[in-house]
Amino acid sequence: MPAHYRSDHFADSAFAVMRELIQSDIDIVQQTRFLPDALRARVLANHMRSSSAMLDLIRLLAIIPPAPATSTLNPNATNFFFTIPFDLAGTGAEMEDVPIVPSDDVIENSLVQVETSSADLCTICQEDMLEDCSKLRHCSHVFHDRCIRQWFTTSPRCPVCRNDIRSSGETE
Repeated sequence: MPAHYRSDHFADSAFAVMRELIQSDIDIVQQTRFLPDALRARVLANHMRSSSAMLDLIRLLAIIPPAPATSTLNPNATNFFFTIPFDLAGTGAEMEDVPIVPSDDVIENSLVQVETSSADLCTICQEDMLEDCSKLRHCSHVFHDRCIRQWFTTSPRCPVCRNDIRSSGETE
């Protein structure tokens, strides 16, 4: 394979990945427009970190020179940067953060059922809290029970003060 073909193919692949990143930026902004501001900010920040990492990789690969055509070195050792399958980049699964969630026991030990709340709105769903409310033991923030349990499927932290419920027994 001629060296110029490899460079042209790399450039085409890099531009395709960058187009996918731009489209995913547009998609994520549209998909998150109905989320509460705090949650939307977290989702967008995580997405931007992933996009930034991919762009850093593309920049790195762009400055690494191709292996010399008459190299006496192992071809796999000199070309390993150019064997990354760019057609698979940005498919989603490998780019997403792995969620760190608390166990069911930790959730149960962190929540206290309360009859009514002194707060007017659930911070998560922004609806009135009239019944089925739970209070976090460590920070005393109150939410709808269903909302906070759903929240804990994606994060181990209080959505208000960011206290990690896995370390609720420890003093901070």
